[in-house]
Amino acid sequence: MPRARSNFFELHVEKLVLGVAALVLVGAVAMFLVSSPFKTADGKSPNEICDEAASAAEKARLAVLKRQLPPAQAQKIDTDIAKIVNDGLIALAKIQPSFGPVVKWSPTLVDMSGGASEAQHELAKLLPPEKPVVRAGRATLSIPEPRGIDAVGSSGGPEPQTMTRAGAGAAAQLDLLEQGHIFRAAGYPAGKFDAPLAIVSVQLQRRVAADSNAPWEDVETFKPFQPIAIPEIAVSASGRLSADQGELLRKFREMLGVNGDLIARTPPPAATSGGPAEYPPVPWIDGDPRYEEENARAGTGGASSGELKRPGAPGGSAARVEPTPERRFNKWMRAADVAMKGTRDKPVDFDLAAILLEAALGEEGVPPAMHDKAVARAKELEAKHKKKVHDKPRRPEKMMPIAAVDLDATAGQSYVYRIRYEVVNPFYGEASELKNPGDARMATLLSDWSPPSEPVEIRTDTYYFVKTVNPKNKTADVEVFKLRSGKFVQGKFTVGVGDPIGKKQRIPKAGDIDFGTGVLVVDIVSDAKNADGGTLVCVDTADGRLSIRDPVLDKKNPKYAQLSGNGRNR
Repeated sequence: MPRARSNFFELHVEKLVLGVAALVLVGAVAMFLVSSPFKTADGKSPNEICDEAASAAEKARLAVLKRQLPPAQAQKIDTDIAKIVNDGLIALAKIQPSFGPVVKWSPTLVDMSGGASEAQHELAKLLPPEKPVVRAGRATLSIPEPRGIDAVGSSGGPEPQTMTRAGAGAAAQLDLLEQGHIFRAAGYPAGKFDAPLAIVSVQLQRRVAADSNAPWEDVETFKPFQPIAIPEIAVSASGRLSADQGELLRKFREMLGVNGDLIARTPPPAATSGGPAEYPPVPWIDGDPRYEEENARAGTGGASSGELKRPGAPGGSAARVEPTPERRFNKWMRAADVAMKGTRDKPVDFDLAAILLEAALGEEGVPPAMHDKAVARAKELEAKHKKKVHDKPRRPEKMMPIAAVDLDATAGQSYVYRIRYEVVNPFYGEASELKNPGDARMATLLSDWSPPSEPVEIRTDTYYFVKTVNPKNKTADVEVFKLRSGKFVQGKFTVGVGDPIGKKQRIPKAGDIDFGTGVLVVDIVSDAKNADGGTLVCVDTADGRLSIRDPVLDKKNPKYAQLSGNGRNR
């Protein structure tokens, strides 16, 4: 039989099903992959939400890397300044009261207001300290045993050692505003330096002033605290720190902030007799002017318990005096006058006078008549003494002082000094901030050395100079100058290995003079290149320190020229 006729639906049903299925598939793709039906209230799709979450996570990671440390809180130390001052350094040296650092350094290191690019940048150069000024002398000191930095100033511990040392205190300033300009120019992020730099150490070098070609010699500066070890932190291959290591570094920086004054401006040890061991009165080294009248009224003389004290709040019963611009101005001017004229205990220092006059000129808000007085004094300093005050006087609170003490100098010698500082790298472990990721691996950064100071003499009442050395006979001719009744008297001696330099000798019109120096000859070293035969190796019998005396340099010493011309036997 012939097959029944089929209708249109029966003939094309399979094709219709396939078409509908294709339309459903295309619709699903369009709905779920192109424009999702699941959207937030503000119309964002899942893809957009995921993108925003990833972006927020990256911003959070960068924010953690750039996190700002909380400001370091200074430890509260109960320090009785009156007790420190009443019996020691100031009273024994018979000088006007001058206090060591008594306040925490408060201004920020740099002003980063105005912002800077957050793009990757180079490490900015640290400014070198400005030309240092130096005070020197010889004194019997009470030297404490180094302790953990958090224990300095606390009770207990070994008794301080009493030693007679010749030494010098060097201080220099850092221009904080200029450093801020350098940081901004380098593209440092705004607010990166809202706290002082984390100073790890202040380093000092010296060389004999008579020989400008002599190499610089590292000085083991006086520290009442044990060496500070930077924590061992492993930086990843990408130049980043883990969360635990970042926290370790944060705590280390916080410790440096709390102890910043003790590290950057270590107080000298207390003197029990002899000349004072002190820093030159660079602004903010010798305390805040607000306390000067308070201490004068309270009658705080000088003093020391024999133990170094951490800087703290000054004592005294009088009310605190507000640090007005006029009071600060007068303080700087008085100190500048002393530096320009000198006193029996403090030699003339025109570099220090220029620093102090700049501080006076930088005080804002003083009456015009007071300002004119400082201008006139600055012109006098330049005209008479060829020392010029900075062209544009800078605010004294923006000139950060650093200081260090040398207790290994040789009495009677003249030295020049230079100083520098070391800080924690602010971008340590933050490679994403720097164009050169390798810079993020340097734990600390060093400034350049400051310019050399003017020559400073380590004053004493006994000087000796080697005239000639005879290497064949193992002898040396030495001249000793002893202060007697305000004048120096000269004695001449020939010494050999094992002999003391200087002894009692009768001098015409002066009688018996003890020319003993406390120095013993250890060796006489021949040197064919030395016109005077060689050098003398000596030991200080007080503390066992060795020194080498070269007759060529001794005869070039300006002090020898002065004494040999004006200090003949009388």
